Amino acid sequence: MIPSVPPPGPSAVPAYAAVIRDFVNLRNIRDQRELLSGPEDLVEWLADHLGTPRRLELPPADFLVALGIREGLRDALERHSGEKRVDEGRVDGQRGDAGCMGGDRTIEGRVGEGRVGEACVGEGRAGGEFADEAALRLDEDLARIPLRLSMAGADGGMRLVAADDAPLTLALAPLLDAVRRCGESRVWRRLRICDRSGCRRAYYDGSRGLTRRWCPTGGCGNKVKMRRAYVVRKSLADQDTRQDWDAWGN
Repeated sequence: MIPSVPPPGPSAVPAYAAVIRDFVNLRNIRDQRELLSGPEDLVEWLADHLGTPRRLELPPADFLVALGIREGLRDALERHSGEKRVDEGRVDGQRGDAGCMGGDRTIEGRVGEGRVGEACVGEGRAGGEFADEAALRLDEDLARIPLRLSMAGADGGMRLVAADDAPLTLALAPLLDAVRRCGESRVWRRLRICDRSGCRRAYYDGSRGLTRRWCPTGGCGNKVKMRRAYVVRKSLADQDTRQDWDAWGN
């Protein structure tokens, strides 16, 4: 019987998984930095990392579709953990100060007026419904990129290649083939999104039981734990103060 989760391999991340992780992280939500300012930046990045043609002329509308696919992939990776993101300031089910939590959902990468925006939407709806909506949006964007199976690779293996000469198809076909390879090699579920609210960086979980929750950069795990400990101490201190006032009043 083939296990659903592969055993941990070498410490190095497979190249086809690393390129998906790095593509998603071209938008740094934690630091509010977008590394793709226009179609030229995307074409250059894809050429450097996947060998796509450097002379592609990607229209602005196609660039926005590519950004939508990137954020759709982020949503897909986030579902791998099967849990909601961690709110640093929430204790005992109370909402803290970290933004969209619980029934709310932060949707990064909403395309409008030529910019990538951010909004909290869907208040009070279940996480499964958000997952369905995100998957449908991603499917709609992926439908714009016709691919075909090719057996003409140098190693004799199969791969997905562009089925037409449209710039968007030529640009993203190798990236989507990397997604296929992640699924084929059973490492797709090892690509995850940091559980710290406000971070949402993609990372590769190489642990045996898929137990990592935070990205390895920025000390997210330590910050969450420290924030939680502070909130607990403050809550206990406030409780002691109330008890002292009640005792003094009696």
